[in-house]
Amino acid sequence: MIVNPAKTRWDYVGGGWHGGNDGSLYMSLLTDWPKGTAPTLPGVVDAAIGIFGSAGGAAVTAGEPKGAEILPVLDRSAVPGAAGFVIAENATKSVTHVMEGRKDGSYDQMIMGGGFVGAVKGVRTAKAVTDRLTGNPSAGLITFAGERTRRVQLQLGSEKASASRVATISTRSFAGGDETVRMPGGSSLSYAHDGPATTFSFELQSMQRGATAAHFESGPMTIGRGDRVVAKPGDWRRLSSVRVSVRRANGSTSSRVLRNRATSPVRIAISVLRVRKLAGRNTAQATTRLRRVGADSVLGISLRLTRNGRTVARRGFAVRNPRNASRRFSWKLPKSARGTFRLVADVTVAARRPDTKRATRGAIVRVR
Repeated sequence: MIVNPAKTRWDYVGGGWHGGNDGSLYMSLLTDWPKGTAPTLPGVVDAAIGIFGSAGGAAVTAGEPKGAEILPVLDRSAVPGAAGFVIAENATKSVTHVMEGRKDGSYDQMIMGGGFVGAVKGVRTAKAVTDRLTGNPSAGLITFAGERTRRVQLQLGSEKASASRVATISTRSFAGGDETVRMPGGSSLSYAHDGPATTFSFELQSMQRGATAAHFESGPMTIGRGDRVVAKPGDWRRLSSVRVSVRRANGSTSSRVLRNRATSPVRIAISVLRVRKLAGRNTAQATTRLRRVGADSVLGISLRLTRNGRTVARRGFAVRNPRNASRRFSWKLPKSARGTFRLVADVTVAARRPDTKRATRGAIVRVR
């Protein structure tokens, strides 16, 4: 489930469902429940689970996979076999689910488990076209293989502790070939291509406690038959650059650093960075000016007092749906703060698309 920064829209990855914030959607982590009281289905929490759906019945399930069973959706008006759940047995680590095309259209499919989710979205299909999606949550892997040449989008997600990371591959899959994407431990992205040479691109997204949301776009790249590409960010918190290593089918290797191609129209200016006495207290102040901010955005600002490269105090602010205007932020400093420091303002505007915009400014201040 992906919720936009302003919490006004949610999207369910792989199912094609979305909605707004009318107060009727509630979610909780299993860890929020006292031990032994969480509402679960026996054996389901630890199993690999698949979800598939096709609008109008363009594609239907080809039957129960080995080591798993199909549970249809509870909807009398649904086309039989066009949507449902794949529940793997506890001993099944890898699940392969087959979709058969009935007519022109598209479908979504996902496999998840253990903090991992792998999905294909908006897959075009037609009569008699058979596709296979294999997922292994413990290996952080999905493989898509089909009988038709077309553009496909594969998406992986990993959640570990306080970090959530998503990777998306947009590529061309060829009839009789396959695409394998891995995200082992959520640390890097690996993509192997079986088919004629083609162009592809990838995107990375990260949300982590203590850091703002980050988004990376690679731009178009080329991959050949049997090639494997590994993308490893230098810093998942910012995603400003990613090292991409390519191993060719002939055994040769190459490596380069890609800069972020994602752009944002938002403009941020930071001014009036100072410390002054207000009501007898030392107060840090920073003024931001925003331009070209769209709807459903969130402004986040972090004020940090540092000395010798170390942060000694910090204060954060968040504003939903900020206006294109100037705004002043004030922070009463700890009474123990005395001497010369560097006051740093980190400003972020998180939007639904096209990207997150950041700006940073620092100034030397004296606190008496």
